[in-house]
Amino acid sequence: MVFSIIVPVYNTEKYLSKCIESIISQTFSDFELILVNDGSTDSSGNICDDYAKQDSRIKVLHSENKGVTHARKLGVNQAKGDFVLLIDSDDTFVNNFLEEIKKDIELYPSVEVFIYNMNYVYSTKTVTSELSVLPGLYENKSMEIVRQNLVYDTNKPWPNFGSITYSVCAKAVRKSLFISCQNEVDDQTSIGEDMLVTVKLIKRASSIFVSEFAGYNYFINSGSVTHTFNVGQLPKIENAIKLLYQEVEDKNKAYVFALTNLLLQLSSCGSKSTHKEFKKYIKLIKKEHQLMWSFAKKAKIKKARFVQKIHLLLFRLHFYSFLYYYYHKQANKNSN
Repeated sequence: MVFSIIVPVYNTEKYLSKCIESIISQTFSDFELILVNDGSTDSSGNICDDYAKQDSRIKVLHSENKGVTHARKLGVNQAKGDFVLLIDSDDTFVNNFLEEIKKDIELYPSVEVFIYNMNYVYSTKTVTSELSVLPGLYENKSMEIVRQNLVYDTNKPWPNFGSITYSVCAKAVRKSLFISCQNEVDDQTSIGEDMLVTVKLIKRASSIFVSEFAGYNYFINSGSVTHTFNVGQLPKIENAIKLLYQEVEDKNKAYVFALTNLLLQLSSCGSKSTHKEFKKYIKLIKKEHQLMWSFAKKAKIKKARFVQKIHLLLFRLHFYSFLYYYYHKQANKNSN
């Protein structure tokens, strides 16, 4: 069997059938589909079971709700295919995605990680992402360059998220490598789990292949956790920063990651809160999330665009009120 496709499922009854249909209708059919129902309270579990009755390639695992990391581990450790692919239950594959991957595997049989492009699907448009690195085979010295620029690419203006997209989706990974990397991530990790697995994969893979083919449709949901301000996310973000710090040799990469995420949080807060609430939020981070704050202050930025340089200057000079009014103005501008 060539592919094992893992789908963690949690309360996505509105989108799940579309996701499953995009997989079982692939032009290449030598795969297994493992649906991991992570304690859904809607009809998602029943949808999974119904599809399994109709297609022998589908296997369903039911679990208590323990989060996406645990669900991925359950699925991956049951996998029988040579390569593992992950897909979120509200996303879809392009119809010939697996066929394209199989062609690349035949061309480069020793490669451990195959990386593909993504289509970002909004309510009114679809945008194909730009590759962070040029398409092609990376091994030996070129592989080292990719590793050096993981998390933060010093050759590009800040902010950026490195040479390889963090998402574990739109990647086909040799099973043995994926299992070893995924199983090392703690089940409690619910933010930054993709980034941590990807960093481990690229550090350990002897070679990767990057393709321009956009085979994964990522649907943008404005109400998702990623796009919603939530104070409760701070401990999870800080945990991801700490784990990344332990993983990378160049500690500045962890510092820059902390800075980028801290300013994203401040931007989200500033655009949705009052000035008084914004100041309280900064005090909260300084007091209860000192690691994030101290790491952000240590970050060394090599390149940045003019607006971002001003942004950094305001932060480093503690001109937080100016930051607040900038965020608030930007939010009002975007809403009009």
